[in-house]
Amino acid sequence: MIARRVLIYAAAILFAAATIQRFHWLGGPYFTFPDTIQDHVWPVRFASADAIVLSRRAEPLLPRGAKVTVITPSEAPNYDQTHWLTGLGMLPRQHVVPQKFDGQTIPDYVIAIRGPFDDARYRQIATFPEGFLYQRK
Repeated sequence: MIARRVLIYAAAILFAAATIQRFHWLGGPYFTFPDTIQDHVWPVRFASADAIVLSRRAEPLLPRGAKVTVITPSEAPNYDQTHWLTGLGMLPRQHVVPQKFDGQTIPDYVIAIRGPFDDARYRQIATFPEGFLYQRK
């Protein structure tokens, strides 16, 4: 009976230590809700997490049915498809288009992650901690 109780306490202490180590590895803050579910899985922030947060912040500024794309300007011209696909899920009232600026599918708005978007056809209309929002002139 005593051996069983010792085994239970030892297992509880081991699992508590493993949980504390995991939370310490992920980094703080420990007692606040994260911006996205992705903040629970790795200590480095994913760019798609920034796409989620930016889409949430930009959505009230975007008119219904506007053509929008989500990019990381530093990746030009081979943009990561994950970002605009994230925008596709996060912006249901807008028409999210692929990251092409070829003249036929030019978006009305561009959500730029982590860096400025240098294109003479667009003007910046909002700045967020994770990036910028641009509107076509």
